Amino acid sequence: MAVAVKFLTPAVGAEILGVDLRRLSDQDFADIAKVWHQRSALLFRGQQISDDDLIRFSRRFGELDPPPNQEHGRLSPPGYPDVYVVSNVLDGSGQPIGALGAGEAVWHTDMSYLELPPDASMLYALEIPVEGGDPAVCRHPVTAAPSLYLGRRRNSYVEGLSTAASEALLDALWAHIDRPELRYEHRWRVGDLLLWDNRSTMHRRDPFDQSARRVMHRTQIKGGHRPQAHLAAA
Repeated sequence: MAVAVKFLTPAVGAEILGVDLRRLSDQDFADIAKVWHQRSALLFRGQQISDDDLIRFSRRFGELDPPPNQEHGRLSPPGYPDVYVVSNVLDGSGQPIGALGAGEAVWHTDMSYLELPPDASMLYALEIPVEGGDPAVCRHPVTAAPSLYLGRRRNSYVEGLSTAASEALLDALWAHIDRPELRYEHRWRVGDLLLWDNRSTMHRRDPFDQSARRVMHRTQIKGGHRPQAHLAAA
């Protein structure tokens, strides 16, 4: 392939080297998409893209979902309703320019409560704090192999089990996905774009200093299929 690939960990993730996402041939994209399906998370460093470029690249993976409705509503750059601003920065009047603030985001899968959860999410770094705020991606299975599909632990319960048995099973599952060897931890730089497969990975974010600026632009790829139990698909 025309672009170089570097695995980020033995378990998950790949960095795509030597590409400018503003100028990507169809063949380069086909090769990149193949690596994405194999590794579940892709990193592109040193990009200098506009929101138009971000949307154009995102749409090559599929139709876009509108941004999720968070505590301050849907916060997007003017004229770009498909882009979601993830930031702790306040404007001149003291209002947030984005969502999700500076706190920790625990392990989760995006919008798993929907009938058609999103296929993927993409996050592009415009401003980053000196430390903190890093999102980690858990294990990517071999293509077509079963993977744990967990939303958020809060208020979760396994139907058909007692409370004690449900909690014990969930404890075991969450302990498994939190194993360090199954995880990629990303150290953000300005110009990074990170893409992850929402169907086969989970992600989280460390907290960071509220006084440090962080601005990310995010897009979300619309889901194509409902989640299906592995045994039902066999």
